[in-house]
Amino acid sequence: MKLPALFLTAIIAFSCAPKKDSITTLVSDCPAAGTCHTEILTNKSLEAVTDNLGRVAYTLGDTIGTDVAKYKYEKTKNPAYQDDFYSEEVAIEISSQPRTTDISNLRVFFTVTCFCRGKAGTYRVKGSKAVIKGKILTLTLPPDIIEAQLTKEIKIALN
Repeated sequence: MKLPALFLTAIIAFSCAPKKDSITTLVSDCPAAGTCHTEILTNKSLEAVTDNLGRVAYTLGDTIGTDVAKYKYEKTKNPAYQDDFYSEEVAIEISSQPRTTDISNLRVFFTVTCFCRGKAGTYRVKGSKAVIKGKILTLTLPPDIIEAQLTKEIKIALN
């Protein structure tokens, strides 16, 4: 009697497990001296938040039919320097199904993490262009979000 109950419990536990987000393939080149990672967060949306100092950030909300594609570049650290870190992250909200070929009114956020005064933070991006051709999402960012911006175009293979 214990074996069927244990088996049934295991089936219920695995069937109720949340759907995992998928790691995707970066099609575009990664900037030199670092690594890039991409992922798709399923059934998520981007929601802008502003703190009491006027700084912008975003949170992820649960929204069926909307996904968030995330791209992150991380500069390779020099272990000789404690504050030698730099990363750029882009979060893009896209429709889950059907994936349209031309995307307008995008919610895009660009986040820079570094030990650099006046540059670090999250920026709401205006003027970006995105196209889905086949299963490739191409996002072109404005070149002037921050000074010496490394991420200008991202191509991600969607599942």
